[in-house]
Amino acid sequence: MNPVMNHDDGMGRAVPGDSAFATVLEAHAYLFGLRRFGVKWGLGPIAAALRALGSPQRAFPSVHIAGTNGKGSTAAMTASLLSAQGLRCGLFTSPHLERFSERIRVDGVELSDAELVAALDKVRACGVPLSFFETATAMAFLHFANVGVDLAVVEVGLGGRLDATQWIRPSASAITSLGSDHALALTGSPERVAWEKASIAAPGVPMVLPGDLTGPQLEAVLRTLAARGALPLRCGVDWGFSVEGRRIRWHFGQEPAAFVDVPLLGEHQPANCAMALTLARLALGRPLDLTAPFSNFSWPGRMEFIDGLWLDGAHNPPALSALVRTVGGLGLAPLPVVVGFMADKDVSASLQILGTIASGFHCTQVEDSDRALPAAELADQVRQLGLPVASVTTCVADALALAPRPSLIAGSFYLAGRARSLLMRHKASDAKLSDPSC
Repeated sequence: MNPVMNHDDGMGRAVPGDSAFATVLEAHAYLFGLRRFGVKWGLGPIAAALRALGSPQRAFPSVHIAGTNGKGSTAAMTASLLSAQGLRCGLFTSPHLERFSERIRVDGVELSDAELVAALDKVRACGVPLSFFETATAMAFLHFANVGVDLAVVEVGLGGRLDATQWIRPSASAITSLGSDHALALTGSPERVAWEKASIAAPGVPMVLPGDLTGPQLEAVLRTLAARGALPLRCGVDWGFSVEGRRIRWHFGQEPAAFVDVPLLGEHQPANCAMALTLARLALGRPLDLTAPFSNFSWPGRMEFIDGLWLDGAHNPPALSALVRTVGGLGLAPLPVVVGFMADKDVSASLQILGTIASGFHCTQVEDSDRALPAAELADQVRQLGLPVASVTTCVADALALAPRPSLIAGSFYLAGRARSLLMRHKASDAKLSDPSC
């Protein structure tokens, strides 16, 4: 067995303990190598692995959050609110923006290299073959149980009914929004998508529902909750909010309304913030102290401004529509757009939405992703829609170097993460923006 090496400081210092991995980089290589096996549908493997690990997910109650858009931001705000109430709160989200360890946090602090390797070693040792996401889920639950969190906020990875996070013990749950982003994986009607996501509901546990959930999808959700014995809490009925600039006026049941500053820019973030407040109130079981509700909050890559560039991970038509409204509301349009997509997204519809604010497109691709749409193909789609192409590059660093300031970066969460890593490196070193891997 080899000592684990900590690479965070770039000095390769050893981490106490033995491991199957010589360095944390080897652990990362193993983790990301699991992606070649794709998505596994079915709860059997993760259930067997968690049993073998002593069912760590049962050691703490959880808040469970599903949805097409907004679930990550809502989860992060919920966790921050609960930490501000004095609880030791875990947070499990996906995907990560720059580092795998972002997925697993306690009171805003990411998993350390030593903790990552220790959790991965235990999951591997349980002897159950797992996918990338199943492995990450088991690692999160192990870590939360090991450090003794009071509660965890858990974001659904994909869908809900067959998601690896289903084995938690929820005290509250939510659907942030319903769309068709994962139509390739969740085939069927909008009602089927609603059923899939609502199927995280647990008997006797409240599920918070958004105000824009209406029609057949609302009916499908309510039927699913009734069948599972869960309790719907509808926006506008059981809780609600109104927007006043960068603040919301939030109310829950018969309790006095409260004014709260929204910690994120974005036309859609007030609704996410209000849902987070509702979830935190339910999980806490008593009124919230809102003196400093988001004191440890950090959620980069969402309308973030770095070195003259606006950065956002919006990657599907509903999210991009909200982004366009935000850009318009801030008076930034028209502006150049650095754009890249994964090939399985609705690229044409997304480009048409971005085209309403783009003065020109700088087409690129995430060079280390086999899912990325090639930049040349993306540029062809832009031209076919009659939109202007300003540049075409196969490297994100080159696209950033060519983009005027200010510009907007959007179209893929992976693009946002890659761009942020390059921009922050540039900002820290004040060196010319470049990347030797391109």
